[in-house]
Amino acid sequence: MTGHAEAVIKVLYSPKGDGIASASNDTVRLWNVRTGSSRKVSSHHSRPLMGLKYSSKRNQVVSCSQDSTIRLWNAETGVCCRTLTGHDGYVWNISYSPQGDHLVSCGEDTTVHLWDVESGTCLHNFTGHTGSVIDVTFSPQGDQIASSSVDNDVRLWNVNTSECQHVLSGHSNGAWVVIYSPQGNQVASADGGTVRLWDVQTGACEHILTGHSDRVQRIIYSAKGNQIASVCSDTTVRLWDVRTGVCSHIFIGHQRDVTRVEYSPRGDQVASASYNDKTVRLWDIESGECRHTLTGHKMEIYAIAYSPSGKHIASWSDTGEGKLWDVETGDCYWNLNHGGPTQSANNYLSHPFVWMSPDVDTFITGYGDGSLKAWKVTGEGDQHRVHMHWRSINGRLTVEDACVQDVQGLNDFNKRLLKQRGATGEPRLRLREASKKVMSMVSVVSKFRSSSSGMDASSPSSTSPGIAFTGHPEQQTEQATGAEAVEN
Repeated sequence: MTGHAEAVIKVLYSPKGDGIASASNDTVRLWNVRTGSSRKVSSHHSRPLMGLKYSSKRNQVVSCSQDSTIRLWNAETGVCCRTLTGHDGYVWNISYSPQGDHLVSCGEDTTVHLWDVESGTCLHNFTGHTGSVIDVTFSPQGDQIASSSVDNDVRLWNVNTSECQHVLSGHSNGAWVVIYSPQGNQVASADGGTVRLWDVQTGACEHILTGHSDRVQRIIYSAKGNQIASVCSDTTVRLWDVRTGVCSHIFIGHQRDVTRVEYSPRGDQVASASYNDKTVRLWDIESGECRHTLTGHKMEIYAIAYSPSGKHIASWSDTGEGKLWDVETGDCYWNLNHGGPTQSANNYLSHPFVWMSPDVDTFITGYGDGSLKAWKVTGEGDQHRVHMHWRSINGRLTVEDACVQDVQGLNDFNKRLLKQRGATGEPRLRLREASKKVMSMVSVVSKFRSSSSGMDASSPSSTSPGIAFTGHPEQQTEQATGAEAVEN
C-alpha cells in the first residue's frame, strides 16, 4: 500500500466504525481500521482541499476544494462517484443533512448550494449574501440551513422551498461561524468580539453575549444545549447560559490567545488550549476552578480531543508532538515526538488526530511525511500503556504484535518481508515444500550462472531474476535485494 506524499492535515473516523478518511493537500485516502490498508488514492482535486466529511447515513465521503469542485467518494471502494460543479471560486465548507440525502456547500462566490446526493443534481442555489460565505450547516431536523458570511449576516434557508426565512443582522466584523443548538431551536454565531443567540422560529436575536475584548476563535454548545462555551484571543474562556444570556464563568489562566475548546463527554468539564502559551487547561463547569494545567509541550498546540470515554485527553502540536493525559490526575502518560509538521498552509482542514471507538480507547494520528498510525490505550486505574496497532510509512504497512511462529507455507521472501514489517517468530517449512524449494533454487542458480557469461553470480545485479508475487513457491525466485521492502 502507499501513503500520502504530503502532510496529513485531516483525519476522520467513519460513523460505522470500519473506516478512516484522511486528507493531505489535494489527496483523499480511505483506510481499513482493522488492517490499516489503504483502499484508494484520490488525486482528482487540482487545488488544496478545504473540507472533508463522512456521511452518517451513507457509505460515503465528500470533499471540497479551492478548485471549485465537490467530490463524492464511495467509502468502500474509494471510487469517485460524482463531481459536483457550480461554484465559482473556493468552496469553503460542506455539510451533510442528518438524513444523508442532501448536501450543502458554500463558497467565495457568495452562494449556498443544496445538492441531491443520489443524483448529484443542484436542487437550489441560495443567493442573497453579498460577501464570501464562510460557514454552512443543517439544522438537527434537516429542514433548515444556516449560513454565515463576511457580509456580517447569518441567513436561515428553508430546504424544501429555498426561501430565505430570516436574515439575522447585527454582526459588525463578519459572521465567521454558525452552529445550531442540539435541539435545533437556536442558532449561535460569532464575529470579532461577540456571540449572538438567535431564535430559529422568529429570527429574533435573543441574546448578545458581550465581554470578550478580541476576536472570538471558537464556540461550542454543551451536549444538553443549555450552555455555550466561547474562547477568544483575549486569553479567556467563557461559559454562557443560553436561556438568560448570562456569563456564568470566566476562566482566566492562559497567557496567550485561546484557540481550542471542548466539552468533556461526561459533561462535567471543559478543556481549553492556547496555541501560543503551549498549555491545556481543564476547568470544572460547576465550580469554575481550573482542575489541571497540562504543561510540557515545546511547540504550539494545534488540537485537543477528549477520548469517547472522557478518561483521556490528547493534545497535538503542528510539528507532530503528541501527548496523552489522564483527566483525573492531570498526568501525562504518553509522549510522541514525530518531528516534521502536520500542519500545512491550509489552516481550514488541519486536524490530524481522531479518537475512534467509544468502547475502546484507540486513536489515529497523521504526520507531515504523509503517514498514519493507529494506537491503542490499555491499562487499569492510573496505569496506562499506549502501543501501536498499525502504521503506514513511506508507502509500506507495518503491523505491530504480529506473530508467524509455526506458520506453514511461507516462502523465504514472504517470511523476511513479514519480519521486516514487524512480525515475530519463526514459520515452519513443510518437508515437501522445502525439497521443492531446494530443487527450484538449484535450477535457478544453474540457469543464472550459464547466462551471466562470467559475471559473479553471488554478487547483486540489476539483471537478477525478479520476485514473482503469484504462483507456487517453487516458481518464485529471490532477488538479491529482497531484504528491502517492496511497495505495492
